[in-house]
Amino acid sequence: MKKFLLFFFLHFSVFLAGQTKFQVVDVTTLQPLPYVLVYNERVMLHSDDAGFFVLPKEGLGGAFNFEALGYEKHRLSSLENTKTIYLQASVQYLPEMVIKPRYRTLFIIQDKFVKQEASYSFGVGSVHGKAWLKAKYFKYLPEIHSKTGYIKSVKILTRSALRGATFNIRFYAATKYGEIGDLLYDKPLLGVSKKGVKTTVIDTDQLDISFPETGLFVVFEWLLLEKNKVYEVNEKQPERNFYYQPFLMSAQTDKSRYAWNKYPDADWSRDGSLNSFKMSQNVVFPMYLISLELSN
Repeated sequence: MKKFLLFFFLHFSVFLAGQTKFQVVDVTTLQPLPYVLVYNERVMLHSDDAGFFVLPKEGLGGAFNFEALGYEKHRLSSLENTKTIYLQASVQYLPEMVIKPRYRTLFIIQDKFVKQEASYSFGVGSVHGKAWLKAKYFKYLPEIHSKTGYIKSVKILTRSALRGATFNIRFYAATKYGEIGDLLYDKPLLGVSKKGVKTTVIDTDQLDISFPETGLFVVFEWLLLEKNKVYEVNEKQPERNFYYQPFLMSAQTDKSRYAWNKYPDADWSRDGSLNSFKMSQNVVFPMYLISLELSN
């Protein structure tokens, strides 16, 4: 037992010796900032819930970008001479909330789904590209939202190889042209997935977020954390592929306006068709299995 512990300690010490630990903090309050996206052409990851992230020492050269909800985008030419990254809160004016009495007596589900609808899954990893944000458009329906105009919860169908993998959601108002517009809430809203193909519910009732009359986008954000990472088992490949959990499940539609994605340093764009995944005579697009529970 003592030999095993000594081997583990030496192995772990060698592992740490090749790593450098950083922390991202608010430049004014010095509070740690969780879930900051850190990326360049070689690396893409998030800081953890205490603002820390780790990089190999040989990979510290070159510029790094930092993005976080509610903060100005930041860029450093190198990380070789620093251990702390400071971000400046952005002067971002969220849409003014009109406070109305909440009765919570009426409830309705918009875009209700069943598990059997799922025919595709989307993920991020070493072979899945870097579109770490996916968005679903919800149309404003006067007959529904005039009576139940508050977002009580969000339900998302995911597939996960891990129990407890975390992800984040965001809310954006749609523009009058049906594109992604203003951010509605600038704090993390975490979902915790179950193992297997399961529905995750994120409670937003106490936030009093009302449904915009121009329409709404619900954004699914993968958290690129080591604890969410699962490696493929393939003895023939020296470099093992990995995937961040969970996967986002999707049905299909013939309309292109519902599904959007975002890559680093790029604007939002509509998702492409699914025809490259599955042969079909008709052009089909993703319909992410996300629903809203609305209340008054």
